[in-house]
Amino acid sequence: MKWMVEVERLAAEVDVAELMAEAGKARITSNAPLPTNDPNKRSIRFLDSSGEPRKLGFAAALFDFSPTNVITPHGHTNMVSSHLVVGGKFRVRNFDRLRDEDGAMIVRPTRDYLAETGAISTMSSARDNVHWFVPQGGGATTFDVIISEIDKAQGDTRITAIDPVGGQTLEDGSIRAPIMEFEEASDKYVATI
Repeated sequence: MKWMVEVERLAAEVDVAELMAEAGKARITSNAPLPTNDPNKRSIRFLDSSGEPRKLGFAAALFDFSPTNVITPHGHTNMVSSHLVVGGKFRVRNFDRLRDEDGAMIVRPTRDYLAETGAISTMSSARDNVHWFVPQGGGATTFDVIISEIDKAQGDTRITAIDPVGGQTLEDGSIRAPIMEFEEASDKYVATI
């Protein structure tokens, strides 16, 4: 949780134009497109003074969304991430992951807001572990920082798609959201939902 608070504090001080100018000096490679409605991911490798890639304890990437691209609702295991809006705007929905059940994730909605350039969304196992991004009013871009495999004893990082819209609302207001394959989530979770 402390990581999230510090990243959010730092983001409030970041000049987005300066950050993007620095990213423009890095080695940026486009990842292969996915067969889903995910945004285009471009991996960023920051360079040292001799032009060699720096060895960092995190991954950085730009996610370029067309108006129809969506980051479908999904939860994370053994990682933290931050998503700074550097262009356009998004509807961001977050959920706390309360527990896992056979074939489902029990989540509680925490936030549903419009994030414009300069806004940041963070996630960890402590808070807002599930997120869902939909661009609003055109294309949009995020600058993401991802730290995977936080605890080697927990094994690999895992990302799991869920269906909160098709889930069952429980007495306490949480949702039993079925786990789904990403291809299925991509078919259901389009920009109009």
